[in-house]
Amino acid sequence: MKLILTLFSLIFVAFLAGCSPDEGVGGISTINGKVMLSVVDNGVLVDSFGAQEERVYLVFGENQIFDKDTRTHFNGDYKFENLHPGSYSVYAYSECDTCKNSKEPIIVNVTIGKNEKTVQAPVINIEKQK
Repeated sequence: MKLILTLFSLIFVAFLAGCSPDEGVGGISTINGKVMLSVVDNGVLVDSFGAQEERVYLVFGENQIFDKDTRTHFNGDYKFENLHPGSYSVYAYSECDTCKNSKEPIIVNVTIGKNEKTVQAPVINIEKQK
């Protein structure tokens, strides 16, 4: 009986070691990115700079709602740490005159490879009306 339990335990551990975790927290990878804010006045660009204290959302894989969020630093930089390899969507909201609730998500897709520790996300460009 003891031999059967030991054999079962070894098979179970080998099964777990062979499985790669899905997207999400618990890994060693980081997504770094930047949110740029364009200030617009009557359709004319007034200024553009790194968005301060802008909320940024992270979606794991094919999930339908966000899984984590953070805020940008004073220069528009943000990061999500401790992630597993996989596919992620990152977004922030931009003002939009023709959109429901006057906001639209600006989404960028990021893939963390198996051996990647740090991945740079494409810049997220959002607008605000003056």
